[in-house]
Amino acid sequence: AGYKLLKWGVNSYDITAPEYPSNAAGYDANKESYKNTAASMGTFDINVYTIYAAQVTDNSDKQLTASPAPTASNVATYIYKLPMSMQTGVIKYRLLANDGSSAYNGFELVTREEMNANRYNSDYSGKIALTMQIVDASGNSVGDEVDLKNGNDLALLSESSIGAGYSIRLRMYYSSVMTEDAIETFSLKCSFFRNSTEGGQDMQQFFLLKNIQTKLTPSMYTVVYNANLPTDLNVTDWNGFDDTGKRTVVTAYGSSLLNVSPVVEGYTAGTTWTRTKADGTQYSDSGNTVSYGAPLALPVSAADNGSIYLKGAYQLNSYQLKLTTEVFDRWTVRLDGQEIAENLWNVITGEKTVNVNYHQIITFTGKTTEEPAEFILLTLADGSQSELDLYATAGTGNTYTFKMPASNVDATYQDVRTLYLEKGSITLTNKDGNNGYQQGTDPIRTWRGSYQIWMDRDNNTDSSSTSNC
Repeated sequence: AGYKLLKWGVNSYDITAPEYPSNAAGYDANKESYKNTAASMGTFDINVYTIYAAQVTDNSDKQLTASPAPTASNVATYIYKLPMSMQTGVIKYRLLANDGSSAYNGFELVTREEMNANRYNSDYSGKIALTMQIVDASGNSVGDEVDLKNGNDLALLSESSIGAGYSIRLRMYYSSVMTEDAIETFSLKCSFFRNSTEGGQDMQQFFLLKNIQTKLTPSMYTVVYNANLPTDLNVTDWNGFDDTGKRTVVTAYGSSLLNVSPVVEGYTAGTTWTRTKADGTQYSDSGNTVSYGAPLALPVSAADNGSIYLKGAYQLNSYQLKLTTEVFDRWTVRLDGQEIAENLWNVITGEKTVNVNYHQIITFTGKTTEEPAEFILLTLADGSQSELDLYATAGTGNTYTFKMPASNVDATYQDVRTLYLEKGSITLTNKDGNNGYQQGTDPIRTWRGSYQIWMDRDNNTDSSSTSNC
């Protein structure tokens, strides 16, 4: 199977041997010449050999599959053992569509040299180089490794001597920045000739390899994200990062980068990743910054060893501190030690607004040592409230200090405390000269101001309420 009988050869099995005559007359006319040739070969008999030409079509699946690892060799190899033994001659090839009926229609072809020079160039992500080389029975290369080209005519592969057990080695060179899964299948026909004339019976000797599958797959890079975390750290959501701000994700080249980083109180994460070296130092050239969630298309090279390092930054948030004139009348307010001036009031609201960075130090100092700190009410953006003496840290000389929270803060003055009996019984105290109150089982709360006591916070708006008095 796979061979065609070309002729019966007289005194030789070479394809150029005289064909044995098909009738007696032809034999009689040539027998003396046959005898003389046999005698010159040291024999006394006329020997006749069957001469076959290989005509092999191989339909089995043949794989040339790219590796997704950018650190691996960018070469896929397939070995095919030749179906015949040839003497010195020429082998020519032609790339074809998989059914063999038309020209090659697979991936765009470039030379091996061009592909290797542009291995990390994204313009070559969907291109390949195909080469073929003769290999002897011991696996040694014979002749040159030839770049295969698409064309309508047969192209020269080799003029080397072909021996028993020889093979062809088919190679695919591919990019290390592939972006998608893609498969193209083609066939390869190789014809053998006694010389470059390409005629006669030589044309009948060939092999046709069908179902040669070239498969590309996205290159997978190890992307190491480093969030440049602030020192005064309060992370509310790590978003998959570890407690050093690091997260490693194996990412297909061309697919989306992370669009999140750790959520840090008082800071806003940036919207871009900046590529760095492994030690965190930035590259000096441009093109190394990319937006959150953008496709991975950063420049890479063999020196990266399959890893990409990205750094994300944070911006310190600023919040508003509002102070009323009543507060300023009784307290001196400082920001990081600098007194906030009593000017630029809002004439309508009687307030002054100051922009304060997260965790800047705010200090309230009473203008008298007896000024009650519980009269300063701090209201945060979420509606929660606390008195200054409960929220801040007390210092000497009727001084209270706190760090600006991740919220706007309104500081107002109130010397009347409203209490509701619905929350429990109320006991007013004056122990050791310190006025205060206790409601239910709550601890005694210092209060040096006036009281307004009601029965019900709802002001008698539901059926179970008792009239306020």
